[in-house]
Amino acid sequence: MSPRKRSSNQYLPPRVYQKNGAFRYLRRNPLPGQKTWEFISRDWDEAAKKRWAELDSESKIILGSMNEIFARYMTEIAQKKAPRTFQDNQIEMKNLKGVFGAMRPEDIKPKHVYAYLDKRGQKAKTRANREIALLSHVFSIAIRWGIVETNPCRDIKKISIPKRDRYVTGEEFASVRKLANPTIRHIMDFAYLTALRIGDIIDVHLSDLQDEGVLVEINKSKREGKNAKKYILEWTPELRELVEEIRALNKAVGGLYLFHGRGGKPYTRSGIQGMFRTAKLKAGVEDFHFHDIRAKALTDAKRLGIDPQKLAGHASMQMTEHYIKRRTLEKVAPIQERIKG
Repeated sequence: MSPRKRSSNQYLPPRVYQKNGAFRYLRRNPLPGQKTWEFISRDWDEAAKKRWAELDSESKIILGSMNEIFARYMTEIAQKKAPRTFQDNQIEMKNLKGVFGAMRPEDIKPKHVYAYLDKRGQKAKTRANREIALLSHVFSIAIRWGIVETNPCRDIKKISIPKRDRYVTGEEFASVRKLANPTIRHIMDFAYLTALRIGDIIDVHLSDLQDEGVLVEINKSKREGKNAKKYILEWTPELRELVEEIRALNKAVGGLYLFHGRGGKPYTRSGIQGMFRTAKLKAGVEDFHFHDIRAKALTDAKRLGIDPQKLAGHASMQMTEHYIKRRTLEKVAPIQERIKG
């Protein structure tokens, strides 16, 4: 299928069109009777041009290759996932295509998967595991489609990664907070007081600020295909004061979100992580992940007598205890008298 001759927007490259308020790419090999569109960007800038070049190269696929299966998977399966999961799949798929894209699915054996896992794991163990998990799901779907009969990833043993047990001290938190810009300072405070994940923080709307407190909807539940858990974080003097400070800082710019940048657009996860990384490096506290703030909040909540399970939004106390016990040490009393000769 070839695109029609343009009557407008003639500056755009082949197969790029404005559709539903965004620039989108029309793939060369859509499914029978369908048009297959790929989102590029809201603005036609340098990043959008680079993404077009990638899509245009990817669409020139070899029939019967893994790239053909990858393209169909991203269209039929991945695009129906939660936005964050879909974005992760796009990044993971790019790496998989570079190794397996030109291969035929029946030629991929466990030895090839292990070779990928070993090499990729030298630099990024977690990413390697996630990419192989995606490859395994692609093969599972391909079996359903009748393209292949076996999944070469089925019995693959993932890279073992120790659980993180880091507890950030109050002094470390304060030193990073002191050198952070006002936005990150407020986000760190909000993350600590609420114990929310970064994805839930950036999704807090102004309409979620209600009389009783902050309405929270857990995005992780939605990503896992479950009904999103909702609850109210009740106002405390500290939380109310913090929210008022945040709103006063952004008063000049209209927006629907509690945390937003220029033009009222919500901050992205990568944008927050980048600003946070700058602050922690200035403070010299390199071993500090943003997610450690949630661990610190839940651990401190238990110590202060606050119900950590409710604060975490966990379905069971067992899940919360497992989360906390990796960051606290049991206190054991020694024998109180020495034996003297």
